[in-house]
Amino acid sequence: MSQVDVVFALVHSKPGLTDREIGERLGMQYVAHVNQICRALAARGLIRRIPGPHGRLVSVPTSTSLKSSPGGKESGRLAPPGGTSTAAGEPAGVDAWERVAQLALKRSALAG
Repeated sequence: MSQVDVVFALVHSKPGLTDREIGERLGMQYVAHVNQICRALAARGLIRRIPGPHGRLVSVPTSTSLKSSPGGKESGRLAPPGGTSTAAGEPAGVDAWERVAQLALKRSALAG
């Protein structure tokens, strides 16, 4: 799973985070890298970057899939859980995105 996938999943599970907060939650060392990912996702129309309560930009979701970017291009690897169930039979949705982000974080911690 790429860092773009993980950032996208986290923005869906926790809308309204700043780049710094996203980086801290995912263990990414450079906020500038998070900023580049978020700007790229926003340029593709997958998230929006809006002023937060403290004047800093926060990221909020606009799309549920990296695969459904404007122009119909297949641009990501993660498909949304949608209205389906997980392998464990649990309802999919925001909780599923949270599990994806947590799993990716655990994998990156074990690898690093």
